[in-house]
Amino acid sequence: MKNQKGITMIALTIMIILLIILASVSVTGGTKVIKEAQLESIETEMLTLKAKAKGFAEDIDSKTWNIQGDEERENKKAELFSSLYGMSVVGNTKNFNLSVSDPVFYAITNQTLSEMGLSEFDPTQYVIVFSSSDYTNMDVVLIEGFKYGKSIYYTLSEMEAIE
Repeated sequence: MKNQKGITMIALTIMIILLIILASVSVTGGTKVIKEAQLESIETEMLTLKAKAKGFAEDIDSKTWNIQGDEERENKKAELFSSLYGMSVVGNTKNFNLSVSDPVFYAITNQTLSEMGLSEFDPTQYVIVFSSSDYTNMDVVLIEGFKYGKSIYYTLSEMEAIE
């Protein structure tokens, strides 16, 4: 028999199996990296919204601090949020895990985002939630949520807790 040089069928099969394993590990790792990048992007948008909304809340607090009566003060705050920033009170239709007590939900609009200098954001994706007792205590809600792992996260405070 001739002395043949080359790759045997067994060696070729082993090589193909190793390449398939390597490819599957790369795809799995790549998918995780993409999800983490998406999470970071959403968190950054939500942090930006929170910072801008906190500035709005402090401005409105400075205009309503002297109003007597909680209900009257809340009504004036809602009126100012609407007239100055285009934000309106909306009901909570989902049971979000919020970091604020006595939440008041505000929808944001294109006017709100324009006032914030964030016109590239989509106003239908987010809701700002303030504590009725302290409007500087707030959270941001991503209405559709973000699936990460086996859970869906809706609020900025939940997403910040992901490790």
